[in-house]
Amino acid sequence: MAAPSVHPVPVFKLYGETQHWPTPDLLHCESIPERSRLHDWHIRPHRHADLVHILLISQGSVTLELEGTRHNLQSAVTIVVPAMAIHGFRFSPDVQGHIITLAKPLADHLHALMGESSALKKADFFHLPSSSEKER
Repeated sequence: MAAPSVHPVPVFKLYGETQHWPTPDLLHCESIPERSRLHDWHIRPHRHADLVHILLISQGSVTLELEGTRHNLQSAVTIVVPAMAIHGFRFSPDVQGHIITLAKPLADHLHALMGESSALKKADFFHLPSSSEKER
């Protein structure tokens, strides 16, 4: 019996880019549609050696593939993807939100400042209360 085909998971700076960062204190922010529209709303599974993502999705939906597990999420949600976590996304075309990317040295520094309450070291997602829930 033939062994299953194993495709290597690519390691990128930002998805699809291979340029080196000019500084270890990088903080990059862009709208989710800005990059995902270029890839037909599908960001294939990949990982980053030295970057941490925080996605803030305020509208639309996303199928999140995180460390081999698939999650169907609706807004409003925050997703944390630490360095080396395998992740991919399939966004709905109506998605609105932002992705904040931190260089690992900056993420490590923030994690140290926040202590054990920091969510920057564990791949996870968090549903955010809707505006009507906040008013209660």
